[in-house]
Amino acid sequence: MFQTRLGMSQDQHVRSYATESILGKRSEIVHSLLVGSCGNFDYNSIQSATNLLYFVVGVGEWSETEASVVESLRQAYFALGDECKTLTLRVLERCRQKILTPADLGAFLEEVWRIHQASGEESLATTDVVERFTYRFQ
Repeated sequence: MFQTRLGMSQDQHVRSYATESILGKRSEIVHSLLVGSCGNFDYNSIQSATNLLYFVVGVGEWSETEASVVESLRQAYFALGDECKTLTLRVLERCRQKILTPADLGAFLEEVWRIHQASGEESLATTDVVERFTYRFQ
């Protein structure tokens, strides 16, 4: 395997660079991925968003990632209510702990996307759909 001058493999060097770059933009990345997952991405983009979000929550300090997620979920685009905000944070924390897989996160984000697409109601947070969603992903 190719070694750089610093003794890191080329793959390690790329990962290190990517991690440093992501940490500097974590808030913006988390915000963009959560906004997109709430019905603003094309459905076909959800898997890519899932993979990136799973990676982002796994690097750096959890407290910084948590702050980014909490701030992002305070925005009006997230129409599923406070209970689902808490659930979203819990799901992402379980991803960081590797309790949940990228596939698990993908199923969660796809459902968030679907619910937002189907919403025609003023108060989506109080619907049976959201209640079933919360029960499913607890």
